[in-house]
Amino acid sequence: MLIWLLVRSVADLNDPAASASGTSWLGMGPPPVIGIAIVAVGVVLMIGWRLRDGTFWRERPSAAPEEPGRS
Repeated sequence: MLIWLLVRSVADLNDPAASASGTSWLGMGPPPVIGIAIVAVGVVLMIGWRLRDGTFWRERPSAAPEEPGRS
């Protein structure tokens, strides 16, 4: 249901005539262009931070419970 709503919203917002200003950015309405730009900036920041400091993505040692009789 949510995917259908997303597709429907993008299709409706993609029409420049449906925007408040009626302008076209890159052949689309402003809302999809802004959304794509925000996602692109987020991906670039995520990749940049991963290359700068990958601590978050490293495997952490787990704290397994001790077995009875082991020291």
